[in-house]
Amino acid sequence: MQYNLNSDEEIDAPLAVNIAELTLKPEKHSVLTLAPHFRLLRLLHYKQQDGDLASIDALLGCGVVLPKLEQRDCFGIEQLKQVSDCLFHCINWFREVINGFVTQKNRKLRYKVIQRLDNLIELEKLLVECLDSIPEHKLPTSYFDVLSQTVHKNVAPMQQDNIKPAKRPKKKLKTKEFVEDSTVAPSTSTARVAKISKDEQRFSFREMDTDLVLLIKYPLSTEDVTSSDQTCLNINQLNFILKDFVTKLTLVTKGRDLGLSHLTDVSPLRLITDCVPLLSNLNKHLGVIDKRLGESVDEDDLKQMQITFGSILECLYLIFSWSGFQHSKRLDLLREILKAFRQSDDNPPLNSVNHLILELTNRLADFVDRCSSLSQAVSLIKTMEALNAITPSSVIQSKIAKTAGHLLNKQWDVSNSVNVDALVKSYLCSANIKTICGMVGTIQEQAPGLTNKTDSLDMLRSINKSNFYVLYRNLWESLHDRVKTEIQALTNAQHLTLWRTTAVTMQGLMTVAKAQETKLNLRSS
Repeated sequence: MQYNLNSDEEIDAPLAVNIAELTLKPEKHSVLTLAPHFRLLRLLHYKQQDGDLASIDALLGCGVVLPKLEQRDCFGIEQLKQVSDCLFHCINWFREVINGFVTQKNRKLRYKVIQRLDNLIELEKLLVECLDSIPEHKLPTSYFDVLSQTVHKNVAPMQQDNIKPAKRPKKKLKTKEFVEDSTVAPSTSTARVAKISKDEQRFSFREMDTDLVLLIKYPLSTEDVTSSDQTCLNINQLNFILKDFVTKLTLVTKGRDLGLSHLTDVSPLRLITDCVPLLSNLNKHLGVIDKRLGESVDEDDLKQMQITFGSILECLYLIFSWSGFQHSKRLDLLREILKAFRQSDDNPPLNSVNHLILELTNRLADFVDRCSSLSQAVSLIKTMEALNAITPSSVIQSKIAKTAGHLLNKQWDVSNSVNVDALVKSYLCSANIKTICGMVGTIQEQAPGLTNKTDSLDMLRSINKSNFYVLYRNLWESLHDRVKTEIQALTNAQHLTLWRTTAVTMQGLMTVAKAQETKLNLRSS
């Protein structure tokens, strides 16, 4: 028996779920129905006992029977496949027990939920390691409705790998229902489908309930905590929770095609409203991560903290970019969210949304040095732009351009043209024709130095030979847009000055084009 959390004082006799036997026996439906049967059981108890699950809490800490995982390096291919299936079903079991007990207020149960989350993260990592040795192995399905299609078919063991996993049921009962009469995210065939990572294509675990985000309320511990006197999150647990929350925010607020996911019943307004009491805790986590990133930390810890920082930025962007904040009736909700992300309670009280947005924008601008990847840089800028879209301000617009300039002046390990394009657009958003003309003059001097792929502009170190066309194209587009804007309401003398500056800028851009080895450098591939 492994992963047992129950003490001898808590139970009369040892209790365990025999995952291995259920997985390896010929009747596969037994293990498939394990997690949903528990879900039904806990929902019935939740209703009957007014949310108290003390009568079945032994299931949270009960151990599981699995193959000896420490011997997996000695297993053959067929044994590894069986071990992988056992891990997969155990992961789904742990996901459901976490879903079931995450709302419980008992101190011991809270601590066990955190321990189970640790077990879940460990098992998912072990599953990845096993599948690396058997990349062609097809994992079982997570939802038992596939049995309706296969129960009457005589499928040979060697043919079972060809069974397609069933789609998830359209509705999945939750401990906490999310129902809203307005502002429901559309789910249509024309909705943009999120890009799926390689791991997400390989795995199709049971979904975590939206209640998982409640765990954000626990403080972040930067050291190992072994005592149950205080419930804390370690960095890996926080990253797991934030990754799940980002996924749900993306699906719900961006109108993605949800398919048969239970998230079709979740509205953006209710999801964001329900997480407001937790945002002050998220802000504390951000403060801890910001402080730790400025210190000397272990390389592995540094990597995990950078992931945390990026996930928090994504959360901020997804929340503030929700279209519902364009309506004045959401002003109070917006104000509460902005207050949650104030740096200190010692700051003078602010009730003006405009002032709160400006304050948060200034704080975000200070995170330039904390961005460890180009994607984080884009998330930072997009969050600032989302805030500015709510209450447009020339001051914030200038701050965005300045911040984008600082980010473009950093050299990134991986240069993605799409992300560079987003930063360049933000960098040029407030530039007038005179400023653009000055930029082109500097580029004329520096562009000839782009002879190798690793060469970059001195003025913008993110711009190299490979992505130079991104900057070049955006300069032309910005010049065109500024001429259309600035030409209005000018005197004749001002018209002459504008066209003279424009002509000089165009001549400079053509000179840059002629100096390139190939014109392919000036257009997108």
